[in-house]
Amino acid sequence: MTLTFRDHITDIDKANYKLNLFAQRAKDRWKEFQYLAVPEDQKSGRVHYHLLCNLRYVPAKEIEKVWKNGFIKVNRVDKVSNLGAYVCKYLQKDMFDKRMFGKKKFFCSQDLKKPTEKTNYDAQTYMQNNSGNLKLNWETTFNDEHRGNILYKTYSLKKCTS
Repeated sequence: MTLTFRDHITDIDKANYKLNLFAQRAKDRWKEFQYLAVPEDQKSGRVHYHLLCNLRYVPAKEIEKVWKNGFIKVNRVDKVSNLGAYVCKYLQKDMFDKRMFGKKKFFCSQDLKKPTEKTNYDAQTYMQNNSGNLKLNWETTFNDEHRGNILYKTYSLKKCTS
């Protein structure tokens, strides 16, 4: 969903504070509520947030009452072909904005399960042991000045393994 301020809020600290209050109210209202939020500036300089959360269907008007700061827009995640890339687009978008220097670029629930990342030997061992349970999502190559050419791949589990 997108959380937009009614007021013309351009101060990222003030906006982040209001987002935090919303997250607390949402957790009080929906105990299962977990989220990942990324701030973004509109062309006018007004801050708004792109938020991914685990709520099942909740009427937009109900969420707007919990938001208390303006407008919301809800999109269905099954309409987004690569959700990870969609979220990463917003993570990278204002990376070099001077107002964001030293500021958090994303926010998430404290109880949100974090992804695991495996590299080098751990990744090779995991791939060998679980190759039948993995589905390739995306791959790319890039050059790192210290390590040379890097092949980067992301996978999804076809079924839950440990």
